Amino acid sequence: MKAIVYPQVLKLQQCPLVDAIGTEDQDKIQSDRHYQAATEGITKTLRAYRFGDPTRLIHWRSSARLDQFMVRELEVVTGVRS
Repeated sequence: MKAIVYPQVLKLQQCPLVDAIGTEDQDKIQSDRHYQAATEGITKTLRAYRFGDPTRLIHWRSSARLDQFMVRELEVVTGVRS
């Protein structure tokens, strides 16, 4: 048996993400760049989802085919030498 659960829709009074635009300091920008680098790149392999994995790493096509969440593991990219 499967159930589809939708979240309750609430009226948005304020949006911290939009309200904070233009107020980031340099540390926050560096932190965001580090997070972005950790969640983008070449997929090395797929594995089963574990609690805490970023949802942006879910490989939706494989998850649908296998009927369980599958997460992309990314290849570590280091500096390129010429």
